Amino acid sequence: MEEFEVKGTFWEEHKWELIIFLAILVIAALSFGLGYTMARDSARTPIIIEKNSE
Repeated sequence: MEEFEVKGTFWEEHKWELIIFLAILVIAALSFGLGYTMARDSARTPIIIEKNSE
């Protein structure tokens, strides 16, 4: 019977892929958050155009 070999944990096998994924996720979240904040701060009251009744 062959002995089962342990290749390592999931973290050790996929460390760089997980780091890159987390970095992209953090950058995307920051971009969305900053864009949302900047758009909300620069929001102005809408211009209301009234139709003249003749």
